[in-house]
Amino acid sequence: MKKAILFCILAVVLNASDDYIPLSKISDDKKLEYNFVTLDNTIIEAKDLDTKAITDDGYTSIPVVEEIKYKAPEIKKTKENKQIINNEIKQKVLIEKIEPETIKQNVILKDEINISNIKKEQILVNTKDDETQSNSKFKFSAQITYSPITTTISGSGISLSNKTNGFVPEIQLQKGNHKAVAEYFKVENDFLGANVETTIYKLGYRYVYENANVGVDANYAVFDDGTSDEEFYPSLEIDFSHNIDNIELSYGAGIGKNNNIDYAYDYFFNAGIKPYALSEASLVAGYKNRTIKDSDSKLEFKGPYIGVKSSF
Repeated sequence: MKKAILFCILAVVLNASDDYIPLSKISDDKKLEYNFVTLDNTIIEAKDLDTKAITDDGYTSIPVVEEIKYKAPEIKKTKENKQIINNEIKQKVLIEKIEPETIKQNVILKDEINISNIKKEQILVNTKDDETQSNSKFKFSAQITYSPITTTISGSGISLSNKTNGFVPEIQLQKGNHKAVAEYFKVENDFLGANVETTIYKLGYRYVYENANVGVDANYAVFDDGTSDEEFYPSLEIDFSHNIDNIELSYGAGIGKNNNIDYAYDYFFNAGIKPYALSEASLVAGYKNRTIKDSDSKLEFKGPYIGVKSSF
């Protein structure tokens, strides 16, 4: 009761005093200076005052507010950010001073690796595309050769030879791993005043596997010495090819027979020389033997040849 009376007297005295300034008219800086507000702008109300600050004689001392430890996380965070930024700048300057060439080399090497990977991927894609396109397109090859041919006929204890010249055209049509081949061979020989004309037609199929061609041929042979004799016989054929720079080497053989022919075989060696690596044309040179044996006689055609070959 006594404290309540003292508060009332204090309020009247303060209101009557000319030196009294209302709290609302005191500036924020002064409020903070006199500890009327905290750092978080909370106004100190009368209920927050320490009642012990009122003395026995009725006067009050300046209210004492416990000092608040102000933490400024934002300022601290900003300082940390500045420190991190400064560290990054120092590291960047250090790298530029010590290892600029290394960095450039690493960047260039990385770019080269990326470009190399891209090129490899592009090469793989292009290779697959080329293989797909090549498998879907027809490839036509034509070859014509000139050959000095030696023809030998033997049987019944005799052997006769005659030399002549001949042109031998060959064509190939390929799609993917499948190839059709055709060859025309014709020679005329004079044996003891008797004219003998021999014509052989070959039409066959080859399956292409890596550098090997395997297949069968249908052979049709016509022997005309005044009376015509015709023979048809199948043959098994195989040949191989190897590319060395601008040179294409090939060799092969075939063998066949029928009821009247004991055996018929042929073999060849061939070298194709291209003027430049990507040329579709080449000069060819080689050697070929064709032999047909029946129960009475043996007929052999052999000799070197030269010619040209081109692909479309």
